[in-house]
Amino acid sequence: MIKKKIWSGLLLCACVAVLLFAGCSKSKSTASGGVKENEEVKKLIEASLEYIRENGQTVDEWEQAEPAFESWIAHSDAVKSLSERDDYAGMMMDMYMSSELPPHEATDAAMKTFKEQELMEVFLSQSSACGQLSKDDRQKLVKRMIANAIARENKEAYVLYYSSAFFKNIEWQGSSNEWYDAMRSMEFTSGEQWFMGRFYSECDAVQKWKADNGTE
Repeated sequence: MIKKKIWSGLLLCACVAVLLFAGCSKSKSTASGGVKENEEVKKLIEASLEYIRENGQTVDEWEQAEPAFESWIAHSDAVKSLSERDDYAGMMMDMYMSSELPPHEATDAAMKTFKEQELMEVFLSQSSACGQLSKDDRQKLVKRMIANAIARENKEAYVLYYSSAFFKNIEWQGSSNEWYDAMRSMEFTSGEQWFMGRFYSECDAVQKWKADNGTE
């Protein structure tokens, strides 16, 4: 009886050891895969920023973000690959949040930084990006987008003929964009509320114009 109990105990220990080893191996494999995927996303973002600095047209030249985005996708494999992923928003948000607005003076350097931020704003304004971010991150990002837009409007930073590619894209897409409803439940300061009130008014006007003109 004692021998049977000993063998049963040893067998149980062996089974536990196998399970623990398998779990550790799986954990290491998952961690390795996550690091690899992060590196892939980082390389695609950097390649996309390089493309937009040197070759991409601005949203203003296309008048809307959608056709500009489609053009970038058509002319850059990096932009295309990045747009097809479902894990770019977190890293891109971190890069955007740590970037500084270029000074208002029109220089080549200011233009390149503006184009980088514009590309990130268009990417981050996609419904897919909204779905990838947590509620808290969405709130932080929108607050930063508002601050940057206001700074551009006040000529405190480099700007072309619109203050935010992020809001410009959502304005055009309306309620079909997940950000449209997500932003309605966010908490804002009085200044931010004023900005958002104006944004939704302009958004409704754009949607009415599209409906009246049969524009999809």
